[in-house]
Amino acid sequence: MADEKMVIQKIIETKEILQLLCEALLTLNDDEFKHVKDLFFEDNDTSNRLGCYRKKIVVETPMSSDITNHSH
Repeated sequence: MADEKMVIQKIIETKEILQLLCEALLTLNDDEFKHVKDLFFEDNDTSNRLGCYRKKIVVETPMSSDITNHSH
């Protein structure tokens, strides 16, 4: 039972962090957003040179469509 509570707590914490990330991404201007998108989601060469190991992450949140259709 204690392990299950720990897992649930970790899921809740992760959800809160992802929500903060979504909110932060929405504050970026188009140029800043493009750099973040290229670095972490598109450009393997740049991310590899900087030591950022890209993973394809799909997270459905109420704001996910706003982020993927970013316009500022």
